[in-house]
Amino acid sequence: MAAICLASISCSKESKNDNNGIDNSRIIGTYAGKVVMAVGENAMPGIDGTLTIKDVTKKNATIVTPTFDAMGGKMTMPALEIKNVKITQKNNLYTLEAPAFSIQVGETKYVNKNGLKGTVKDGKINVAYDITPGAMPMQINLTFEGAKQ
Repeated sequence: MAAICLASISCSKESKNDNNGIDNSRIIGTYAGKVVMAVGENAMPGIDGTLTIKDVTKKNATIVTPTFDAMGGKMTMPALEIKNVKITQKNNLYTLEAPAFSIQVGETKYVNKNGLKGTVKDGKINVAYDITPGAMPMQINLTFEGAKQ
């Protein structure tokens, strides 16, 4: 009888490390920081924004990119929900990586050709990705650096 109780207790206990060793509590959440957008060699000043990491399961997560408005409304970017972002952990460094993707938001298709790459360490995040919105002929390179709220 005691063995049954012990087995029952150990099976029902939840762990923050149940996702193949990834400690969710260290990376899930919202990060506040700056988005820098560059077209070609021309980078714009950083714009305040937030990036969210959610749905971490089996070494994958969903990242919601920042929404921003630049150049007095001439350049806007909606939040993009990037799924199946691979997460690896070595000590206190988490590496984020996603292959090329495309996301439809309303009538506009946002195409990424080079994937997403980033890291999270000690509550600080940096992410880099590219987007070509709709029929725009040039790629927009985006970086985000921030800290967990």
